[in-house]
This record gives sequence, structure tokens and C-alpha cells, in this order.
Amino acid sequence: MSRWDDAALTAAFAHRLRHQEPLSRHSTFHVGGPADLFLTTHTAAELETAVCLAGAAGIPVRVLGSGANILPADAGVRGLVIRNVSRRFLLEADGNRVTVESGMVLPVLARRTARAGLAGLTWGCGVPGTVGGAVANNAGCYGAAVSDHLLSVRTVNAAGEVREWTADALRFRYRGSPFKGKAGEEPAIKAAILAATFTLQPGDAQTLLAQVARWLEQRAATQPLDHPSAGSFFKNPDGDFAGRLIETAGLKGLTHGEAQVSTKHANFFINQGHASATDLYLLAREVRQAVEQRTGIRLEREVELIGAWDDAEDR
Repeated sequence: MSRWDDAALTAAFAHRLRHQEPLSRHSTFHVGGPADLFLTTHTAAELETAVCLAGAAGIPVRVLGSGANILPADAGVRGLVIRNVSRRFLLEADGNRVTVESGMVLPVLARRTARAGLAGLTWGCGVPGTVGGAVANNAGCYGAAVSDHLLSVRTVNAAGEVREWTADALRFRYRGSPFKGKAGEEPAIKAAILAATFTLQPGDAQTLLAQVARWLEQRAATQPLDHPSAGSFFKNPDGDFAGRLIETAGLKGLTHGEAQVSTKHANFFINQGHASATDLYLLAREVRQAVEQRTGIRLEREVELIGAWDDAEDR
């Protein structure tokens, strides 16, 4: 029996609301214990309804997209976890403005905008996250980031308040935003992202699609795509690369249980088969300590710990 009063959620979503759903089924690391409650929402309207109903019942909410960039605790996540797969895409009348629901995965958005002859988001072709996660994390690669072309974001909070934020009003930083607090800080904006609007530049569709193909080839050549991972584990420190620091410290191939520092890219940690979330956490802690001891640089996680990590340092 759930510890939460989920009657309103059950009435709205019936059999779709699950109890004690293993998050290992929904994280790209293939690890994580059970969510007390779990729901997949297919539209921004469903996501809004779920957030509002959970808020009214006092149930904590965590929204997941593709399950990338997170490390769910072996002990699971309390409250409601929502898997957001809302993916409506609207190319507006001016031809350069795109509004997309937050559950669309970036590779799909990258290809759709490229095919439409719109430049600015093709770098997302190899990023496994969703638009919502990308906005919250200010995701980026190849010298670009989500905030470069973001016009506005629509959100809903637990009180049911829907708000449109201009990008200028949001304090984006390297791999961070007001939707994602730093360790020891509360996020300034406690809300679920429903949709985002981007302003892009006209480009040649064939040229953009060729760029997508080149970046995908580069990704396959440099990243361990044959094992579960969550993308880059640590943020790059100013003027350097986390992968270079880890490799220089001689840590490629280091293991803890069945978690390993990839031998292909040192800032990717992989699940070799049956790693636990704790294995990955302890491996990352050992790597960070070794790099700090060698260089004086303390790496900051890009991958976010979620759930019952009460004893973890630097949440």
C-alpha cells in the first residue's frame, strides 16, 4: 500500500499509475530502486494535471525524461516519479520559431529542425536527454548550449500555477539553470517544464543533415555507446576537460564492482552488466578524490543524484 494519498491520481490516470516501479527500467545507467509512485505522461496537458494533483495531495514529484544524466539511488525515490514523453512539435508561422513539448528527445529535435532548414540545435543529435532536462541543465556540446537559442519556457508548479518565462529572466550558467540548484542550495524555480520555444536561424537542410551525420560518427568513435551510461559524468572545469584530467591521473578502466571508468572516454562511467547505483557513486567518488589529490581541482558532477542518498556527500 502506498504511503501517499494517491486517490486523485488514480482517478485521473487509473491503471497507468504504478506502485514500486523499479527505476532501473527508466535510467540510462540501468540502475535505481523503486519509485513509490510512477506515471508516464504523454502530453504537456497530462504532465500539468499530474503535477497539480500530486501537489494538492502533498506528494513530492520528480520528472524524468529519457533517464539520462541521473543516478537514482538503490533505495529508490520517494513520492511520484513522472516519465515525461510529451513530444508535440510546432513550427510557427514566421518559419524560424519552434515550440516543443518538454518530453521530446534532443536527437529527434535536432533532426527535425535540420530537415526544416533551421540551424542552432543540430548539436543535440548525440545528446540522449529530453528538452526539459536540457533546459534545466543548460545542456550543450560542440561549443553550443540550449540557452543560446532559447526564447521562452512554460512551467507549472505544485500549486497549479502555469507561467511563461523569457530566457532573459532565467539565470542560465554552464550546465545549470534556476531549475537545478547547486549542492546545498534549493532551486530558485520549483516547477516542471512543460514546453520550450526556440528562435533558430535559416540554413541549408542538406548541409545541416550532413553536419548531424558527422557529429554522430564522431560520437560513435569517441563514446562507449555499447554499455549503459549517463553521458559525461563530471562537468569540465574552467579551461580544461574532466576526461583529460581523469585519463592523465591513470584512471581509465578503474572499476568498482561492475561500474567502470570507460577505456574509450574517461569522463564516461559505464555499467558493465550488474552494477548498482552505489557502485557508480563510489567509483565517481574515488575518481574525484584521485583527481583532486593530483591536481587540486575538485570535479563537479554533471550527473545528478536523485532519491534516497541520505549519506552521499555533495548532493
